[in-house]
Amino acid sequence: MSSESMAEATELKTEPGTIPTTASPPFDALDADLIIRTSDKVDFHVYKLILREASPVFRDMLAFSGPSGDEASQRVVDVTEDRDVWNHILRILYPIAGRNDLATTLTHEAYSPLLRAANKYDMAAVREFVARAVKDSIESQSKALQCYALACGYAFPRDVAEAAARASFRSWPGDRPPPRFVPDVPCMTLSAYNRLLRYRMACIQAAIDVNYFKPFPSWDKKPKLRRLDVFQLPHSQEEDKTCPQSQMHSAIRLRYYFDDYFKRSQDALRIEPSGVVVATASMLAPMLRAAERCTQCRKIDSEAFILLANDYSSKIENAVRAIRLEE
Repeated sequence: MSSESMAEATELKTEPGTIPTTASPPFDALDADLIIRTSDKVDFHVYKLILREASPVFRDMLAFSGPSGDEASQRVVDVTEDRDVWNHILRILYPIAGRNDLATTLTHEAYSPLLRAANKYDMAAVREFVARAVKDSIESQSKALQCYALACGYAFPRDVAEAAARASFRSWPGDRPPPRFVPDVPCMTLSAYNRLLRYRMACIQAAIDVNYFKPFPSWDKKPKLRRLDVFQLPHSQEEDKTCPQSQMHSAIRLRYYFDDYFKRSQDALRIEPSGVVVATASMLAPMLRAAERCTQCRKIDSEAFILLANDYSSKIENAVRAIRLEE
């Protein structure tokens, strides 16, 4: 244990005239053998055994606590964190009801203070808990860039950083570059930011390189709506004028609206390299309207177009997920 960690954990003393309050249950046990006094003067009555097992820093600190005639002062450890941080730490460490629900109630603002404390006291269980909470919250929140910064700054598993990086693509409007920095997350280093940019460009390239019809899709082995000949209806010369053949896929006798669909898809993928963008209603609508204007193509079931878009989306997702974030 470093001398700095021991000093930081014990340097705060109760100011004269300040009366500490006792934390709410279960951290008010009368038989507890240690008091954690927070910076805002809240006493958490805890058991040394739990903190010894959870933190090498506390293990060393308590081992070096010498005998004293003042038993009350011996039981008190002043810490620099506030009551919220220690309430979360202890609820993560203690085997109490509701522990698993804590991950869903943690706010983004709680992540950084908890991770700083986990590093300071070398609490691996707290770090791992917060890493899982960050990963679970990535898809449901708008702070993916901050989650990416935390994942890099606190050495989370690479899959957490990759998930946060992919989620962050959705918050970059238009084809403009991402924000230059994340002001509320100081652990976003220049190296981590550059790796994010390189990862995004690699994901974009992987997504736009997906050519749905190469290799030729195995639709012929699937039910009728998933067979390619659903789209290969014969057209008369007159119908060819209003609904010409595809220039990109003329060899397999598709129609021009497929070219438009794939071009718009690639434009969208340059902004957000995610399979989701090629299967949205707004992406499919122009192709469906174009097919409806043709006397032959209007015979095609709209579900066939949706199934094609979903298959294309899956191929893109697989290609993007195969890209690895640099370590």
